[in-house]
Amino acid sequence: MMSLENLVINENNIEISNPFIEGIIASIIASVFVYLFQFTTNKINHFFVNKRFKNIFGHLNKHPIYLVIPELKIRNDILDLVKNSFLPDLDHFYNNQEGNNISSERIFPFTDTKSLIYILGIIAKNSNFHSYKVQSSNELNNKLDISFISFGGSTFYSKYLLNDEINSYFNIKNNSIEVKGKEEAVYKIDSKNDFGIIIKVIPKNFPNRIWIVIAGIGESGTSGASWYFRKHWKSLSKTHRNNPFGIIVKVNNGIDESAIQVYP
Repeated sequence: MMSLENLVINENNIEISNPFIEGIIASIIASVFVYLFQFTTNKINHFFVNKRFKNIFGHLNKHPIYLVIPELKIRNDILDLVKNSFLPDLDHFYNNQEGNNISSERIFPFTDTKSLIYILGIIAKNSNFHSYKVQSSNELNNKLDISFISFGGSTFYSKYLLNDEINSYFNIKNNSIEVKGKEEAVYKIDSKNDFGIIIKVIPKNFPNRIWIVIAGIGESGTSGASWYFRKHWKSLSKTHRNNPFGIIVKVNNGIDESAIQVYP
C-alpha cells in the first residue's frame, strides 16, 4: 500500500513519488553513462594503439609480415666424420632431456627462437592469425618483396639488410657494433655486457614493405634487444612514428630484462 507521503496531488493530475523507483532509474542512468564512457575510452585507446602498431609494423591486413629465424644444419665434414666412426644409431644425432635419441635434419637456434617469441606476442595480440607467418630463412628463398622481422645476424635477411646501403646505421664486426659515420662510437662485447641492435627500414624498391632486423653481437644481445623491443615498441612508435630508425641496446649477459637503450 502506498503511504500518504508518496502521494502528491496537483491541480490537473496525480503524481506518485517513490524514492526506491527513483533510485533504480538513477542507477540505470549512471550505469549507461559509465558504460558509454568506458566504451568511448576503450575505442580511443584502441585507435591509438592500432595507429602506433601500424607505425612500427605496417598494415598487416594488407601486407602480412614474416618472422624469420635461421635454420641450422650439421656440417658435411662432421657428418662424414660421424658416419666413418662406426658408432651405432648414426641417423640420430641429438638427445632430448630424457636421453632418447632424436632424428632431425633441421634445427633452430634457441636464442633466436626465444627472441621470436618475444615479438610474436605483440603481433598476435594486435593482429589476426593471417597477418603473420613464422618461417625459416631458407624457406623464403631470398624473396625480398615481403615485410619481415629477422632475428639474429646469421639469416640471409639480416645479412642482406646490414650489408645493403639502406642500412645507414650500424656495422657489426670484430665483436663490436660500430655507428656509421661516427668512428668513436663503438660498442664492444665483454664478460659482463652484450650489445644488440634494432633496425627498421623501408626498402626503396618496395615502399609498402617494412624490414626489421633484431640482432646482437652475442646471444644475449639478440634476445635482450628483442625483449626491449617488446617492452618499448609503443614509445618507439611515438618517437619515430612510421619512419626508419636504428637503436643500440646494452644487456647484461644472460639477463634479457636488463636491456637499456644506449644509442642514440
